Amino acid sequence: MKYVAVIPAYNPGVSVKKAVEATLIHTEAVILVDDGSDGENKVFFEEWENHERVFVVKHEKNLGKGHALFSGFKEALNLSFDYLVTLDSDGQHNPEEIKSFKDFLEKGEKADLVVGERNFSLMPWKSRVGNIFTSRIFGMFFGNKVSDTQSGFRVISREFIEDILKEVNPGRYETEMNILTRAFQSGRKVGGVKIETIYIEKNKNSKFNPVADSISVLGRFVKFSLFSFSAFILDYSIYTVLNFFGGIYFIQANVISKTVAVVYYFFINKYAVFHSRGNTVFEAGRYIFLVAINIFITSVFLYLLVQEGGWSKYFAKPAADAIMFLINFLLMGKFVYKIK
Repeated sequence: MKYVAVIPAYNPGVSVKKAVEATLIHTEAVILVDDGSDGENKVFFEEWENHERVFVVKHEKNLGKGHALFSGFKEALNLSFDYLVTLDSDGQHNPEEIKSFKDFLEKGEKADLVVGERNFSLMPWKSRVGNIFTSRIFGMFFGNKVSDTQSGFRVISREFIEDILKEVNPGRYETEMNILTRAFQSGRKVGGVKIETIYIEKNKNSKFNPVADSISVLGRFVKFSLFSFSAFILDYSIYTVLNFFGGIYFIQANVISKTVAVVYYFFINKYAVFHSRGNTVFEAGRYIFLVAINIFITSVFLYLLVQEGGWSKYFAKPAADAIMFLINFLLMGKFVYKIK
């Protein structure tokens, strides 16, 4: 099998030289991406420009890690390879461990994506918090198949690289999470290998902000949660007015309030959460089908909680909706919208 590597770098310092040299031992070529580094750091890229196995790609300004990776992916497709290795330029990844990925893939474990998994207990606190948070949330949706969702040390098949470039939007740190999500959503085989947990000087030069970037990584879920809450407030307000003040039977009130809220819910999710590029009419049709199922299931839960469980009609309503919350998130992303 042939392997090439992509190393994104932003103001990397001298560490990038060691990273490239060590990576060349285990790969046919290295694509080194200068993501808008300053003048002081340009020299670390210039020395590789005439190397026959190193291809330097330059961004005029800093665009973020995701854009740097994608520039490297596009350049790599001009080369012959079976798998592409991604690793950082700052010494946090040991290129010698590329051998572990090769062993995994060449001893019968065929996969489109293999993630290097670190030991969280050996991380500095700010990195540990962000990684544990994102890994736990990711595990809720896809199971604990990958323990380290934020690891940038990965090996990706050529076929999956082509799919990523078509279906994933590049950004900053959230891009690696989106690539992992795409792998599971498209049914690809994902594996993991144990790697060293390396943090030089407690990772003081890391550009990763544990709060801001963790929210960015999970931005879609956070926005979905906020807009779901706003739709719930709209739904619950109408339900209460119709039932308490209007005297309408609580099941009928639920159907009416839910119908009004879902129209709002459809458009806010289409444009603000999933950024869908699909046909609105077709998506609306799939959404209406999902809403009909949603109304039926929540009405059944509502009836059981009130009539059989003796719950208050005003406590049973949010309980029934909460049951559908996570189910809705998964179904809307997979079934309703055409998303990138």
